[in-house]
Amino acid sequence: MPNEEAKHQLEQVLSQFDEQMQDFATVRQKQASLTGTGAAADGSVEVTVDGQGVVIKTVIEESYLDDHDFAELADHITEAARAASNEVRSRWSGLLGPMNRRAVEIAGMTSRPGGAPSVQELLGQLQSLTAMPAKQPSTESADVSPFPTVKE
Repeated sequence: MPNEEAKHQLEQVLSQFDEQMQDFATVRQKQASLTGTGAAADGSVEVTVDGQGVVIKTVIEESYLDDHDFAELADHITEAARAASNEVRSRWSGLLGPMNRRAVEIAGMTSRPGGAPSVQELLGQLQSLTAMPAKQPSTESADVSPFPTVKE
């Protein structure tokens, strides 16, 4: 691959990466103000969660006990909280959609100069370098050796 083409491809990857970082900052800001509300028991129980799925508000109408048993309240609160969390998850997925598509594009760039690794391969190598080493077996016992046994 000629140098100009490789340079152009690198510029594309860096440009898309820069867009990813800008979008990430924007998405994080939007997540801070993101909320979702779910209802149960014919709307007499409402739960609101924040962008991280933490319950921030619970409203139970005074008329709840007119139509429902107190024993069902916990289940209705749980149902409303799940609906609220699903709403936040759906909104969060919508915010991340463009970033996920761009990440796939960046990882899919396979035309590389001289057998250079892809972005995905580089990320894999980076992960393996930063991974915790496997715990080595203890050699405190005289019977245990870190070396293989050789039989003749």
